[in-house]
Amino acid sequence: MTVRTNICLVIFFLAMSTYGQNLVLPGMPVLSSGAGACSEINVGISSQRWRVRKGDTFEVRAFLPFQETSRLRFKWAAQNGKVVSGQGSLRAEIKAGSKRTPGYVNASGFVLIELIVEPLDASTPCTVRSEFTMMVGKIRESNFFSEVESVTLSDAQIAASCSEADNRSVRVETVASDPENDPLLYSYAVSTGRIIGNGAKVIWDLSNAEPGLHRLLVGTDDGNGVHSVKSATVKVLPCAN
Repeated sequence: MTVRTNICLVIFFLAMSTYGQNLVLPGMPVLSSGAGACSEINVGISSQRWRVRKGDTFEVRAFLPFQETSRLRFKWAAQNGKVVSGQGSLRAEIKAGSKRTPGYVNASGFVLIELIVEPLDASTPCTVRSEFTMMVGKIRESNFFSEVESVTLSDAQIAASCSEADNRSVRVETVASDPENDPLLYSYAVSTGRIIGNGAKVIWDLSNAEPGLHRLLVGTDDGNGVHSVKSATVKVLPCAN
């Protein structure tokens, strides 16, 4: 591992400790919230694995922090895969399919797992949907790590919000590569605000940001950990009333 890679890892783990509440990482469930009668339901999907071979069976779990689950109905579904067991429960076993994703070398693509949660006693029917992507491909003992080549923001500076109704955001576009063309997971850390979306193109919401310089970090994971990180900054100017 090179000195540059070591420095990148140190920076990224410092970001995790500093901006942990805003960080989206592999293994950390992303919560989906409902509306109406389902507004108090927050659900995500977790797994101990992020890459499997085609034909492998792996476990996924519903993640509902601080919520009563006995009055909820669970329905699992899988694209490019099959729900083997656990239908209707908090845990399910999924068998990975063998369909390939065009453009990826040494990879069969993804299994897209969907969980639908419904309250059993809601006066008005409602549902909450959560998704989870499992990478499918060859698991190698040796690996060439992915590289973040650039991070581009749509604006270098923006004016702070003058009221709660104002929305202030910048578009973020990351260019990354992997020598083996592995599918990449993108992880973001921000000093303020929040990241909307996932993948190489996301939105950095700065609606409540105070005037000053704010920083974003992005790392990529090819299934073997984050080994490359780049940063970008945006300057928030005082409200222009």
